[in-house]
Amino acid sequence: MPLIITLVAIAVLRLALITKGHFWLQDELRYRYTWIFIRELASLHFIEALRQLFQFNLYARPGLVIFNLPPAILQVVFLILTGVKTETPLSLTIPSLIQVIASLMISWLIYRLALRYLKSRLLALMSVIIHGLLINTNLYLRHIVPYDTALLVYLWFLDMVLRNYRKASA
Repeated sequence: MPLIITLVAIAVLRLALITKGHFWLQDELRYRYTWIFIRELASLHFIEALRQLFQFNLYARPGLVIFNLPPAILQVVFLILTGVKTETPLSLTIPSLIQVIASLMISWLIYRLALRYLKSRLLALMSVIIHGLLINTNLYLRHIVPYDTALLVYLWFLDMVLRNYRKASA
């Protein structure tokens, strides 16, 4: 129960932080390549779509486009259903909400990992609270960058590997 209350409190805090500030950081401008990637795929221009993964402005980071695909696809669906353009603040709330969900899942994984190795629910909960209150944990929530998504994938794989390692060594 304390974990649920903590996650709800963190979610409320993070939802309050995402109201403005979209498209301010340089990495966010690279988000546009994801929309171009989707447009080119939809037009069956596969070579041009792949070219978006390796744009010079991405500085050899094709993962930016790949990790931005889920929110960008939801934005395109939102555009088709409502006509709201992808770069409007209302549409940019979609990737921010996904960031909040990813950050809550990160908090849950931190709890799992901490509980596994600290063997204390209190210490695991404190780990989540400390992580949840870090400035850089909350900084990127309202920005369209896939850092939290990448961290979520890393922690998920780490949790899987460690869980399977413990089973294999038992």
